[in-house]
Amino acid sequence: MGVRSPELSVDLVVLYNPDWDEVEVFAATGFVALKTKDQMMESGYPDPGSDHYLCLELGGPVDAIMLAGSTAASLAREGRVRPEWGAPRVVSWLDIQLAIGDGLNLP
Repeated sequence: MGVRSPELSVDLVVLYNPDWDEVEVFAATGFVALKTKDQMMESGYPDPGSDHYLCLELGGPVDAIMLAGSTAASLAREGRVRPEWGAPRVVSWLDIQLAIGDGLNLP
């Protein structure tokens, strides 16, 4: 995996474990660090199998909650002229979560 791979160019990072009741979702800061096997062990990473790791820095936690239709419509229309409102649009999950966090998630 290279530093320009899609896996390192994400908005969100989902952490999970089969024993957890819920996943944890964090915003990615965009910073990538190269860590050695020893550094990974010192951080508590269990049994690193590689000599080097590319690690994403985590930002704050993001609560994944339901998105209201009105919020989705607002995000889809943002920056578009009215005739384009119905066209498909890609919106990042981070933008959705930020809209929810700003109190825009109204039914």
